[in-house]
Amino acid sequence: MKISLSLLTNQLSRLFSSDVVHVRNMKLPAKHLRLCGTEFEDDHYFIDTAVSEAERLVEHFGLNPRSRILDVGCGPGRLAIGILNQVGQVQHYQGVDIVRKRIKWCQRHIARQHPNFHFTHIDIHNPRYNPSGKPLDAGFQFPFSDRQFDIIYLFSVFSHMTSDEVHLYMGEFQRLLAPSGKMFLTAFVEEAVPDMTINPKD
Repeated sequence: MKISLSLLTNQLSRLFSSDVVHVRNMKLPAKHLRLCGTEFEDDHYFIDTAVSEAERLVEHFGLNPRSRILDVGCGPGRLAIGILNQVGQVQHYQGVDIVRKRIKWCQRHIARQHPNFHFTHIDIHNPRYNPSGKPLDAGFQFPFSDRQFDIIYLFSVFSHMTSDEVHLYMGEFQRLLAPSGKMFLTAFVEEAVPDMTINPKD
């Protein structure tokens, strides 16, 4: 059986473009790749939150073209898209995530066009997002040099981790942050609850 080159090219193009949505002259991950709630399936909401997160880092964390950022749990590149929209190229952006398909999307659709943006899969166990990954242990290290980052950013990461895992990450962030570096994170803060509960009811 023979297949024409143009037919093969068209089929490959469809295969690789099915994970992309084009909105406001930006490439966005297709809806099935997005995290953090169903509201992020709305393209304009996704872009608006990407931009507002980047603006937050500009206003409160001094994000600028000379910044070096570590985005932990980068997912399909929402913060990176926001940074490119608001700041443009930065000195170094490093995204890490435990979900391989989201890292591959970022490598294909962001890193290829923006050489200062890098994405790395971290094969860490998580029962929901990476059940076959390796458990965190006391010897865990991110594959980056000491004092390499000015900003470390975590959106909805610690809410999926145990206290021991958070402790390991925090030790690494102390190593990775530059002396004047800053860290942004989101977390649930409640009174009169146990220090840690895994998958609490409701």
